[in-house]
Amino acid sequence: LVYDRWLWLVSASERKFVALFTLHRLMCALSVLCTLSMSLLRPTATSHASSSMMATSRAAATLMAGAAPYDYTLLTLQPTYTIHDWPATQRIMDDYVAETKAERGLTFCGYSTTRSRRDSTVVGDFAEEPGDKLFCRDAFPDADSLLAHLSNVEPQRSALLQGPASLDGIELHGPAAELRKCEDAPALQGARLFEVDCGLSRLEKESGGMPPPL
Repeated sequence: LVYDRWLWLVSASERKFVALFTLHRLMCALSVLCTLSMSLLRPTATSHASSSMMATSRAAATLMAGAAPYDYTLLTLQPTYTIHDWPATQRIMDDYVAETKAERGLTFCGYSTTRSRRDSTVVGDFAEEPGDKLFCRDAFPDADSLLAHLSNVEPQRSALLQGPASLDGIELHGPAAELRKCEDAPALQGARLFEVDCGLSRLEKESGGMPPPL
C-alpha cells in the first residue's frame, strides 16, 4: 500500500510539472506575439531606429576579433570593356597603372582579361583577341580619393575609348554617403551604384606591385 501510494504521488507531481511547463511555454509564445504586434504598429521613425540598431548588431557580429570599429568609406570601381585592339589596349592600361601608382589615395589597382585565342607562346597557352573582355579592379579609401583618380587617369580613359576598346558598363560599390559624392562625376555617368550592405575587411597596407606576366 505504501509503495502504491508513493507511485501515485510521483505521478501526480509529474502531471503538475507538465501542466506548469506547458503554461509557461504558452505565456512565452503570447509575449513574443505581443512584441511583434507592437513593433508593427510603431511609427516610421522608431522603425528606422530599430533598423539602425539591427545594422549595428550585424556589424558587431562580423567584427574581427581584436579589431576596433571604424567608419567604413571604402569604394571599389569596376569598369568592364570589350577589347577591339589588344596591343593598343595593353599599352594604355600599363600606362594607366603607372599613373595610378603615384596616387597616395589608393587601396589597390589592376586589370584582368579574358583570353580566347590559343597561343602556346604565351603564359597560360591563351592570348587576348578582339571581342575579349577587360575588367578593371580599383579601390579607394574614400570618395575624394576616387574623384582625384578619375581626374588623373582621364587621358588614358579617353584614349582607350577612341578605338582600342568600348565600355560595356561601370559598377561602383561603397557606402551610401560616399556614393552620393561620386554620382555626378562625368566619368561615372550611367554607372550602376551598389550600396554596401554588410561585410568585413582585412586590408592593412599597400604591399607593392605584381611582377608581370602573372
